[in-house]
Amino acid sequence: MKIDLKTQTSGQLVDTLVELDKLRLQTARSIDMYKAELQARGVSIMDDRNQQYIRFYGDGGSASITDKQKLDLTNPDRLQKWLPEGVYKKNVSETTETKYKLTTGFETMLKSVATGDYTFEMSLEDMMDQLHIVPDDKQRKLLLKKLTGEFEKDRKTLNAVFKTEDSWEEELYYIHRIKRGELIRKYLPDDMLDITITELKKCITVDSSLAIGLDYKAED
Repeated sequence: MKIDLKTQTSGQLVDTLVELDKLRLQTARSIDMYKAELQARGVSIMDDRNQQYIRFYGDGGSASITDKQKLDLTNPDRLQKWLPEGVYKKNVSETTETKYKLTTGFETMLKSVATGDYTFEMSLEDMMDQLHIVPDDKQRKLLLKKLTGEFEKDRKTLNAVFKTEDSWEEELYYIHRIKRGELIRKYLPDDMLDITITELKKCITVDSSLAIGLDYKAED
């Protein structure tokens, strides 16, 4: 029911506003408590599974926990030495404050190297046969083109292609790691790849922070 505020006295407006603000503060504290508990559960699962994303489901919606990572170049000279010629200059620029701005793909690749968040054991083509819904030829070609390794985007893509509302949790984990492996091979040469990865890890650090997102249908 819509309230006509113009019919209320100033005192009534103040009293209502005070009560609403008390409710806002109480709700904010409750939201923080619930978020903290979900994040703690998410961290426990992600650490156990060595992954950066988990989604919890309820009857009214879902919540995703994501490990947000920040990359720092601790030894840029050494990093440049172990990259193929031209890759560093193409993807890294120094600012006037001697900070380093990396292209998105290159930064993602280095984060994957630093955290071990990748795999070379399976191709995305092989993964298609491991999905719990096996795609036909048309669906396979579409998925190979559209899957990115980003958890939320890929979950929506899989559900759109197969017309489902599944979580795809296990598949998303492997797709993510496969795409990160593909990204590493895009920037690094196959020759001495393991040694190069080991050396690059000595040049960078990654700091993590948690982000939580809610997904539900808003009421009118």
